[in-house]
Amino acid sequence: TKVAAEPAVLFLRSNIIDVSAADSQGMEQHEYMDRARQYSTRLAMLSNNLTHWKKLPLLPSLTNQPHQVLASDPVPFADLQQVREGWGAELGTLQCSVEMSPSVLVPWAAE
Repeated sequence: TKVAAEPAVLFLRSNIIDVSAADSQGMEQHEYMDRARQYSTRLAMLSNNLTHWKKLPLLPSLTNQPHQVLASDPVPFADLQQVREGWGAELGTLQCSVEMSPSVLVPWAAE
């Protein structure tokens, strides 16, 4: 198992950024800037390889100016109640069914 784990260890070792070694008090400014640049470059290389860190698409938007929608007056309670009643009526009609039987059929006389 030691042989099988070696490639994984080498992969992890090559992708580790040692930030504990960045003791900025004992460094000169150019050394610090070089390490910061190296850190940024390495971080950018690693983050480009990760697909799950990519930015996800934004949620769909119904308006381009949401602040105007949020600043507008709220919907009156009577309007909300009317929508609820309409929804209830629709549910009621979906539960209705008519069974066909001879007593329901009315013969029409043809002239």
